[in-house]
Amino acid sequence: MAPAPKRVLVTGAAGQIGYALVPMIARGHLLGPDQPIILHMLDIPPAAESLEGVKMELLDAAYPLLHGIVATTDVTEAFTGVDIAIMVGGFPRKQGMERKEVMGKNVSIYKAQASALAKFASKDVKVVVVANPANTNALVLKASTEGNICPKNITCLTRLDHNRALAQIAERLGVTSKDVKNVIIWGNHSSTQYPDVNHGTVTLADGKEHNIRDAVSDDAWLNDEFIKIVQQRGAAIINKRKLSSALSAASSVCDHVRDWMLGTAEGTWTSMGVVSDGSYGAPAGVVYSFPVTTKDGEWTIQSGMLCHYQSSSDVSNPLGWTAVRQDQDEGDEDEGDGDGGDEDEGHGDGGDEDEGDGDGGDEDEGDRGDEDEGDGDGGDEDEGDGDGGDEDEGDGDGGDEDEGDGHGDGTGRDSAAATHTQHARTPNCANEE
Repeated sequence: MAPAPKRVLVTGAAGQIGYALVPMIARGHLLGPDQPIILHMLDIPPAAESLEGVKMELLDAAYPLLHGIVATTDVTEAFTGVDIAIMVGGFPRKQGMERKEVMGKNVSIYKAQASALAKFASKDVKVVVVANPANTNALVLKASTEGNICPKNITCLTRLDHNRALAQIAERLGVTSKDVKNVIIWGNHSSTQYPDVNHGTVTLADGKEHNIRDAVSDDAWLNDEFIKIVQQRGAAIINKRKLSSALSAASSVCDHVRDWMLGTAEGTWTSMGVVSDGSYGAPAGVVYSFPVTTKDGEWTIQSGMLCHYQSSSDVSNPLGWTAVRQDQDEGDEDEGDGDGGDEDEGHGDGGDEDEGDGDGGDEDEGDRGDEDEGDGDGGDEDEGDGDGGDEDEGDGDGGDEDEGDGHGDGTGRDSAAATHTQHARTPNCANEE
C-alpha cells in the first residue's frame, strides 16, 4: 500500500528557486520515488498570476507522485497541515536601505510565518530556511514559535556549500561527486564559513578510499584557493549568469530534506545549519552549520572531530567562532542586494550574493533572480551578536550577516495569520533531553 501523501510547503514558489524546486519535489527528489506529495505553494498577491502559471505547468507535467496542489497567497491556507516547510521567501534588500531596516522587515516576516507554522502546520513539521540571511532567519523563526515547534525541527540550508565543496574536490581529482564524502561546512551560509576537507575521503580509480588532503596533495590549494572558491561561488555564478544560483540551490534543498527524512548512509555525514547544543565551542542556541548524521527524521551532531579552521590569511582558530562573531558586527554589505520585491510584502528571490568577496556592497552580488523578486537577504544587526536590535532575538545566530548565497525567493506578509486562532499544542520533542 502506498504511503499517505506528505504535505510540502514552498514559500516564494513563483520565484526562480521555487520554479526550479517544485518540479524536483513533484518528481520525488525530496522524499523518494514512492512518497506521494501534496504541494503547497505560497507567494505574495502581486505574484498570484505567476503562481497560477506554475500550478498549470505542474498539472500539465502529470507527475504521478503529485496528489494535489494548493497555490495561494493566503498564509493560513498555505501553512495548514504541512509536514515540511521550505522557507525560500524573504524581504529583498533594495538600494539605499540600511541593514537594520532590511533585518526589521525580515524579522516581521519570519515572526508572522512562525506564528502560522505554530498554529496551522503539522505538530512535527520539519522546517528548512533558505532565504538569507539563512542562519538569522532560522533563529528568528525558532525564537518566534514560542515553544510550539521543537527547536530541532528548525534548520537552515548549508547543503549548497557542502555540495560545492564536494564538486570542487571531485573536479580536481577527476572523479564524480559521488566518490567524495564527509567534507564539512562549519559556521554560516556566508563568506565566513569554513569548508573543511580534513576528515573527508575520496574513492579513486584504485577503488580505495583516500584522505582528501593526501589525494589532492596540494595543501596550498586546499588552504587558500579551494576555500575561496566555495565561499565565493555564488558571486562567480552571478558574474557569469547575471543571475544568482537557483537550480543548484533547489537541488541542495532536496538533498537537505531527503537526507534529514530518509537518513544519511552509514559512515557518512552531511552539513546542516542547526540549533547549537554548545558543540565545538559554538554557543548553545545559535544556528550554526555542523557535520550531522540523520536517521528517522532526527539529526545528530557528529562528535569527536577537530575543526581545522584556517582562513586564507593563515589565521588558525579551533572553530573560527571569533572570526564569525567579528564578521557579524561588520554586517551584510555583501549580502544580496536584491533590487526588487514589494516593500510591504517581502517577496524576494534572492541569491548567491554573498558569496562575495566579503568586501560588501556589490548590488549585483545579491540578486537570486528576477528584478521583481529581490533576494530575501537581510542584515544581522538586529539579530546575531546581541549587540543591538530586536531584544527577542538577541542571542545571536553565529553571524550570518554577509550571508552567502542570499537564497530567498519568496513571500512573507507582515500580517500573516495574526488574526487567526487555534488550540495550543505541545511540540513533538520526544527525542530531546
